[in-house]
Amino acid sequence: MPKYIRSDNGSEFTAKAVREWLARVGVQTLFIEPGSPWENGYVESFNGKLRDELLAREQFDTLLEAKVLIERWRRHYNTARPHSSLGYRPPPRRRPSQLASFRLRLHEASWLGYNTDAGSTTGGRSAGFAVAMADHPVAAPYKGIDPMPDSAWKIKAAARTLRAQQSDLPLNGKIGVVGFSRGSGMALMLATTGSMAEFDCQGEPRAEDSRVQAAVMMSGRFTYLDLLDDDRMLPRYAKAWGDRETHRDAWRAHGALDYLTKPTIPLLLTINTAEGPDALHQMEVLRARLTGLGSPSTYVPDANPRGHKVTLDPEILGAMTAYLRARLE
Repeated sequence: MPKYIRSDNGSEFTAKAVREWLARVGVQTLFIEPGSPWENGYVESFNGKLRDELLAREQFDTLLEAKVLIERWRRHYNTARPHSSLGYRPPPRRRPSQLASFRLRLHEASWLGYNTDAGSTTGGRSAGFAVAMADHPVAAPYKGIDPMPDSAWKIKAAARTLRAQQSDLPLNGKIGVVGFSRGSGMALMLATTGSMAEFDCQGEPRAEDSRVQAAVMMSGRFTYLDLLDDDRMLPRYAKAWGDRETHRDAWRAHGALDYLTKPTIPLLLTINTAEGPDALHQMEVLRARLTGLGSPSTYVPDANPRGHKVTLDPEILGAMTAYLRARLE
């Protein structure tokens, strides 16, 4: 317990119940002058960040949700958030080899989204699903490469952590994953790796099942063994993994599609037809592989010329919702 708490004169600090509790645990109180927030500048600044970065963006329906979200923000603030006092760098990590924690937005009251577009999570909540959003497993600056097996360890841990909440929230134990762009390959990775033990050996909770029952893939990269000859990322991949012809195993290890050797769960695929040729090619390769394996999938292209964006087409969103209901309810 601290020796004393220094605060303003707000009713939340001067209330009789608070004063009695502080006296009972042996904590003294100090109050700043009314209307003088600068006397408690550090705390006022911190509280402003807490308000703007957490309280103004989230809503708590239960005490459990509040605890999860506040703890998530606290960890992010202490380990990942850039701070002006550190030259806009995050605090140094004491154990950089430890798996980074991901974030869950449990209040959006199950699919697990690998996509920061608010529409997917908000739409899921509106449709009656429990929704959690896992941050992308690669910390900034992101340069187009998802290191393996580290990324797979993190997304599998994310699925296990969500499933561990099923009794407390409660959930029905079924998980669907939705991915776009950088997250699309991660979503496919959950569908193609199933219960492969090598990807469930890191992170907590180990006892939970990381398998998903539904997966929606939008535009993304699914294999690095079948790219267009003029793909602008080829030099970067070669620098990271070596020449593709002589280091084929390294290139294969980074592609979610290359873990698929037999039919998987039914998938839903969608992409904007105005996407770039690299993305369209990847979707064609994915569809061809699924067809060749006899793995069921539904393809609903988006003809609205929006480019590299999450679909907003009502018919496609309706098909997505129907698919998720059929797989998860």
